[in-house]
Amino acid sequence: MKTNKSAYLKITETNDDGLFTSPIKDHSLDKYRAISLFLNIFSTGTKDKWQCRVYIDLFSGPGKSKIKKSNKIYPGSPLLALEVKDGFNNCIFSELNPVKFLALEQRVQKFYPDKKIALIQGDVNLNTEKILAEIPKASRSNKVLSLCLVDPFNVGSLKFSTIQKLNNE
Repeated sequence: MKTNKSAYLKITETNDDGLFTSPIKDHSLDKYRAISLFLNIFSTGTKDKWQCRVYIDLFSGPGKSKIKKSNKIYPGSPLLALEVKDGFNNCIFSELNPVKFLALEQRVQKFYPDKKIALIQGDVNLNTEKILAEIPKASRSNKVLSLCLVDPFNVGSLKFSTIQKLNNE
């Protein structure tokens, strides 16, 4: 079966829902396109091999972003993950900023009420145990695969020990 990868590269402008959006530069759309393509390839490629696929976004943001020059609004990584063709079984979103967290929380409650989503507010470096607790435990009959997106605005906001803890589980 052939997949039209160019369809994944298109990020569709979305509506302004009145909630906070992060300002971005237009080149950030290239990053969102790459994330969307990878998420779709990953989810489709693993759907028949794993009973539970978990998406983890350590720096989720509000779920939508607005291009500074044009004021056009696009879905951010959390909403891109929730829209993949072969959806994830669980999603874990972590966000430090209370304004961004509230916007993301309201968006996922309104538009994705039937999805299994864990929202964790606060410093990801301090919330590693909470994140790990949200990942279903693997067993012989329940193979679990996690994909973690790490895309901080500031490299200094993530400690290497956090990645080590998440990787060792």
